[in-house]
Amino acid sequence: MAPPTASATEPDDAGPVGPTVARPRRRGRRRRWWLGAILVVLVAWAAVVAVDLLRAEHHLGRGVAFADQARSQLSTATLADGSLQGEAVAARGEFAAAHEDVSGPWFTALRWVPILGTQVRSVSALSGAAETVAGAGAQALQSLHGVLLAPRATGAQRVEDMRRLAGTLSTLSERLHGVRFGPSRGVIGPLAAKRTTLATDVGRIEQPLTKAVGATSALARVLPGPGTYLMVATNNAEMRAGSGMMLEVGTLDVHDGKFTMGRFQPTGNLIDRATKLEPTGDLAARWGWLDPTVDFRELLSSPQFPANAQLAARMWQERTGQHVDGVVTVDVVALQELLGATGPVSVGGTTYNASTVTQQLLVNQYAGISETDTAADLARQRQQAALAAAVFSTVDQGAKSLTTLASAFDQAVDGRHVMVWAADAATERDWSAAGAGGAVDGDDLLLALLNQGANKLDPYQHVTAKATTTATSGATDVTVQVTVTNTAPHTLTGLAAGGGAGAPPARQYTGAVTLDVPASARRLGASGGRLEAAGADGDAQVMAVRTAVPDGATRTVTFRFAVPTGTGALTVLPSARAPASAWTWDAPGRPATRFDDDTAHTVPL
Repeated sequence: MAPPTASATEPDDAGPVGPTVARPRRRGRRRRWWLGAILVVLVAWAAVVAVDLLRAEHHLGRGVAFADQARSQLSTATLADGSLQGEAVAARGEFAAAHEDVSGPWFTALRWVPILGTQVRSVSALSGAAETVAGAGAQALQSLHGVLLAPRATGAQRVEDMRRLAGTLSTLSERLHGVRFGPSRGVIGPLAAKRTTLATDVGRIEQPLTKAVGATSALARVLPGPGTYLMVATNNAEMRAGSGMMLEVGTLDVHDGKFTMGRFQPTGNLIDRATKLEPTGDLAARWGWLDPTVDFRELLSSPQFPANAQLAARMWQERTGQHVDGVVTVDVVALQELLGATGPVSVGGTTYNASTVTQQLLVNQYAGISETDTAADLARQRQQAALAAAVFSTVDQGAKSLTTLASAFDQAVDGRHVMVWAADAATERDWSAAGAGGAVDGDDLLLALLNQGANKLDPYQHVTAKATTTATSGATDVTVQVTVTNTAPHTLTGLAAGGGAGAPPARQYTGAVTLDVPASARRLGASGGRLEAAGADGDAQVMAVRTAVPDGATRTVTFRFAVPTGTGALTVLPSARAPASAWTWDAPGRPATRFDDDTAHTVPL
């Protein structure tokens, strides 16, 4: 039988034909399977990312709320009672959780994806920075609480406690410095709001923290001693520039954390018309005609405290042969603040407390003292000096908590009621950082009324200042109109009213209205009286206009100057007057700002 033959209807080789048709269908199925798998993974990835982002945003929001609450409640009292530690620890935990939520491998690739990556980087950077801030704050609060809550220390323990405070605050400042909160552009609204809140809170802490670091660091240097400081009691009833007149002077010795106050004496006892000392620099150029080296009471016509303090230290050494390591001024308002911390103090049968001391020292103590009653005036001065010594003795004995005293000192420093200069450069930098240095520089303004009438009329002078600004080519023109109203009652007589031989009439305020402006200012001018002094005043410039204001009368002096475009803002420094001067600041496109210059105020241009 013959072998079978191939059919004409069948292919010669069926093998290759079949696979050629089937393979494309299997490849398509595999591609769809892989695409589906990838899609499932992407969906799962997106779900995980979304959940983690939402969780991170939730933790971040809670952390910002805790941190903002802690910042708003920050005070010397809450530092001492430890009530902020809970918020700080809670904020740190929330920020740590938020940072962990966006730190997994799921987020690595997303960091570089447009738009979404910005949000991821923002959450990561913001939560990391916030955790650093909250952690540093919690650690500092715990350390501060331990020192501030302890019983008031004296001697060597006081030195050690101040070193601990300075170290804790310095560490906190270093950890907060340079913290970065992540991108600020392209961030969605909720994240942007949280970033703004946290950055603002940290910014608000930085200035008081810098002051606290400066004050505690300065005291940590000073307290071990040995050192001697010239203590000057200034009187707000007879004003100088940014300070009362130097009327009483004594020494304060510091050794091993303990203070010893020397005997105060009237500066009138230290007049030396034969002195060979001469003022130097701008102090000599502007105010040398007052012979400030002859009489301590002629110092402080310039508000640049460091220059005045250095000269006072030289004058003291020339008169007494005693070298001093620094100069401290304390006025009546400072005594009021300190009495609020120590409680009432009795001196010579008279009790002084925070609510009555300004009336007692600025008004009541002059009642019945005539212009020629030298003995009664000396007794008054001794009483005031004894009060200052008694207050500082109470402070040294530790009658109140450190936080109460710190708050009182801070208030006094803010109003230029306490100023400190140190011969040691490092200590001087610390006092300056603490806000107690008394210098006028940068973009500062300081308005003053100098009493040159040998009376005590400053408490009766109502001083107002109205400032207006106008933008011009390359500059902003500023006009400051100062009005002085003499409200001295007709019944005022004797030493307070003045009017003695060779002096202006009784109850007439005679002196100068002065304004220190930035060194960068130009086109300076003044009207309303004779220009008594003008020109450079340290890192500022000064204009001083002579004025005389009879009782019941009003006088106006107008100052003009221009600052370069881009200055942005100026800072009106406190005048240390009691009562303070009242300001109105009017800048185009902004509501007028009204404030008293009992503390520094930043004003727009």
